[in-house]
Amino acid sequence: MKKSFVIVVLMLVLTGVSTVIFSEDIQRHPFLNDKELCNICHVIYNITGTTAKYIAINADSTSFPTDVCLECHPHRVADHPVHIVVPYAAPKDLPLTKKREITCITCHNPHFERFSNRPWMPRSIIQKMYDFFKGKKQHKTYFLRRNNSQGELCISCHRQVRRHIW
Repeated sequence: MKKSFVIVVLMLVLTGVSTVIFSEDIQRHPFLNDKELCNICHVIYNITGTTAKYIAINADSTSFPTDVCLECHPHRVADHPVHIVVPYAAPKDLPLTKKREITCITCHNPHFERFSNRPWMPRSIIQKMYDFFKGKKQHKTYFLRRNNSQGELCISCHRQVRRHIW
């Protein structure tokens, strides 16, 4: 019994480490390095009578910025509720829609840096071990608008939710 428990634990550790190792190298936003590919997420309009251009999110008037994100990330909608109206003042760096709704870009900005020299999200013990043995100096930011390694991003709104409800 003890031997099978050790084997199961080792398999779980190896699965977790391999997941961390192989997910590090995937570039989820390769278009960020190629300005010719902006049209994947944006529409560029010429402003009549000028040489200026207006850049908008590539969504029709009935959709939200989240809909653009979900074209490539359909499985991510379960990560955090979107299209929810926020009844209190949200921090200025966490933008809402004109109807005060949460979208993907409320917390994420795909134009931010992909890596940082410090963790941006809470890390599991497996990730910490991997970082230690690999001598890892860079951490994924997940394109978050604020660091969330200690829950700072979540608390910036959810602390207000508690105040608002209670």
